[in-house]
Amino acid sequence: MSASFKHEIFSKDGVTFIKVKKGTKFSVTFADLGASVYEIYYKNKLMTLTPKYINDFKKTSVYNGKTIGRVSNRIKNAEIVVDNILYKLDPNENGNTLHGGRNGISTKYFDYEVGESDKYFYVSFTYLSPHLEGGFPEDLNIEINYLFTKIDNDDSFCINLIAKSDRITPIKLTNHLYFTLGEPTSKNLFLSVYTNSYLDVDKELLPIGRKRIKGNLFHFNGEFGPLDDSLLEVFSKNKQPWVDHYFFHPKTKNRKEVYDALLYSSDIVLAINSTFGGMQVYNDFYEDDIIYKNTSEKSRRGFALEPSLPNNELGLFQPGSIFNHKIVYTFYEKKNSKN
Repeated sequence: MSASFKHEIFSKDGVTFIKVKKGTKFSVTFADLGASVYEIYYKNKLMTLTPKYINDFKKTSVYNGKTIGRVSNRIKNAEIVVDNILYKLDPNENGNTLHGGRNGISTKYFDYEVGESDKYFYVSFTYLSPHLEGGFPEDLNIEINYLFTKIDNDDSFCINLIAKSDRITPIKLTNHLYFTLGEPTSKNLFLSVYTNSYLDVDKELLPIGRKRIKGNLFHFNGEFGPLDDSLLEVFSKNKQPWVDHYFFHPKTKNRKEVYDALLYSSDIVLAINSTFGGMQVYNDFYEDDIIYKNTSEKSRRGFALEPSLPNNELGLFQPGSIFNHKIVYTFYEKKNSKN
């Protein structure tokens, strides 16, 4: 049976929203600002950490559901060398550039299109980032496609991130969604990441080097911190357990049978898979004063799970090459999940 779709487009405080409802229990609302996923509802529960007020969503520096780049994660000293030319970037964190700087693509308004094909219902966003925007070289054409299959009872959607330039330039896009699975705090969540190594970081969260861990799983309890002895050293650097690290996914012949990450609440499971080779995991340990829809907590409200290229690589793409990656988010009722 083919799934039924409804959508509505509305504007509020200068932001255009596109709400897509699939069936009776799954809906996703997108925004033209940052080609964002504003909120996800599953079984009448809010799955995402979503600002209550649009002005907070517009100004937030924690990137709730927005596309980040041109280069996600941190660039030391806010400078890069491309084709033997030094480019000074826009610094926005301790003299470094985070997620494209103060004027990264998360702050830009994208053009959009809503439509469907034989297989998908889609919302597509496009934006041309001009030469030296944020300090990055060359024009960059960006296309963010959100795809829903027409399969009934498939409570998932895919992000297809595409970018290309006629000249060499760094490209490292991803989405910065925070997931709560309907819970007011990450203390009620359990995360399992498929990994065998991670990037250690210094006090400024810049990468130091790759380190192995035992086995192929990293388990993180939102209340007590890491459950793997091999990672205790990393998290003892702070008084409270926290995580803001990149985890590599090991290669396997049976890759289709393994998820990049599984996030659990008491009754819901989120499965994430992507074409990236790893994932940045962040458990929201900085406090802020944003008022959110489903929690009054100031920090540790959920997990930012960001499939991406490693943050120790600049992601230089040659002329004619295309940055093309996919992320799939699938929601299950826990009693029906296969774990």
